[in-house]
Amino acid sequence: MKWSRVACLLILCLLGNSRLNAQRSPLWHSLIPGPYSIGFKVDWKTDLSRTWGQSDMVKESYALQKPYGRPVRISTWYPAIRTVAPKMKMKEYLFITSNDPLTKKAQAIIMDKDIGDRSRSIKGLFSGDENEYEKFLNTMSEAIRNAPVANGKKFPLLVYSLGQNDYTFENIILFEYLASKGFVVIAVPHLGVNARKDYLLIDEPLSFETQVRDMEFAMSESLKLPFVDGNKIGAFGMSFGSIYSLLLAGRNSNIKALAGLDGTVMSKIEGFAYKYWQSPFYDSCNVKMPMLQLFKKDQKT
Repeated sequence: MKWSRVACLLILCLLGNSRLNAQRSPLWHSLIPGPYSIGFKVDWKTDLSRTWGQSDMVKESYALQKPYGRPVRISTWYPAIRTVAPKMKMKEYLFITSNDPLTKKAQAIIMDKDIGDRSRSIKGLFSGDENEYEKFLNTMSEAIRNAPVANGKKFPLLVYSLGQNDYTFENIILFEYLASKGFVVIAVPHLGVNARKDYLLIDEPLSFETQVRDMEFAMSESLKLPFVDGNKIGAFGMSFGSIYSLLLAGRNSNIKALAGLDGTVMSKIEGFAYKYWQSPFYDSCNVKMPMLQLFKKDQKT
């Protein structure tokens, strides 16, 4: 599949289609899926090249006789074979836990960001209306948890970065749609530099480096999957996530396409923000791939 088709698929996902399917998730509205069913899986991995926890967590790792590193939650949408297994409800995207006690602090931070309260995140979208919130939680998605991977071929990999400190499933319909069209999509949450600083800061170079390294680690782990085509890798992001995607591509020439959704990378950067192009790891010579940036019609950059 040519990488020029990535732009077309992203545009189609936003514009939709006039045909309807009554059995489809209501969140898809008029979107028509591709030829594949949609699988979803979550893996908690540990990047042993970095630490994240404080002294109490390190002591716990010693007690468990397990090495301690930075926990990275990798969510993966992928093309799957048709199956009679039930599709996930939206709450299954939000309440994702790990049995590893060394991830419990990270789990609590990520879940708080994802769910929030009536002023922010998913709950904030419903302005405190608990009935509507519960209805949303029980709404069907198009993905099937741990569905069997589609047989016979390898698929392009798309690495996604969400908007700054946003809830991690802000674009799940897009991820599901791309998976149905034959792409593997991975996303990692925004998790701060350490357990004390649990938010990424736009004026701190270390926060930029932390997110990009999380994306690099997730990409490296995903390239081990037998159904991923390591010769076809793209990166895309929402808002500030477009900067992280650009930084990822600027230090990895394996990335062959870039896309931004309302990308801050094309907007005026606040004076107090870290100038990402000053990063010693940023190399504009690597950014020679096609780049698509989508904005609302009346939006000014």
